[in-house]
Amino acid sequence: MIAAMSARPTQEERVQASTEALLDAAVKVVAERGYAGASPALIAAHAGFDRKMVHHRFGSKEGLFRALFERSFQRPLLAPTTAVGVPGLDRAANTMLALEDMWRDDPDFLRAIFTVAFQVAGTRSEIGDIFHTWIATARDAVERALADGQRDGSVRPDLDAARAAQAAVDATTGLTYRWCQEPDSTDLALELRSWVTVARQLFGTRPG
Repeated sequence: MIAAMSARPTQEERVQASTEALLDAAVKVVAERGYAGASPALIAAHAGFDRKMVHHRFGSKEGLFRALFERSFQRPLLAPTTAVGVPGLDRAANTMLALEDMWRDDPDFLRAIFTVAFQVAGTRSEIGDIFHTWIATARDAVERALADGQRDGSVRPDLDAARAAQAAVDATTGLTYRWCQEPDSTDLALELRSWVTVARQLFGTRPG
């Protein structure tokens, strides 16, 4: 009896589990209905909770998607730029390829995030601001990696790191948008790797 009681999840574990369930449900609902159709009540129901659970846990629908961006998008995308002992060019390239890793791990999630960003593009919304902030953060991280590469000798010293980083983010996000629109005719992994091969040749001091 004591062993059975000790095996019960703690309050913190239950909160974490329900939070993850809501985030996972949001991905599935957006994939099926788009951002506008993904109501907090529907997301909560999909996760098996009361309709008010999203507001209770995240404050709003936008708050939920902010948490989703941070958990499953921003953290894995920026992780390569903090690697220790890795040449700057490699860190920048690995950041560009992080979208491929995310695509392999959970294509529904990646499609959901880019679908949301596409649907709110050009509007004044919190979720649009979150995506734009992520774009700027990713661009700045690639720029820092390229600048480090100029110091360690892996990146051309005459390269404009800021413009190169913007081009890298534009290319990789553009390819991902195309895959969202044309999934059957777009091999995202191949497209991303082809771009990174070109980027290494353009940015690096030696063939990458």
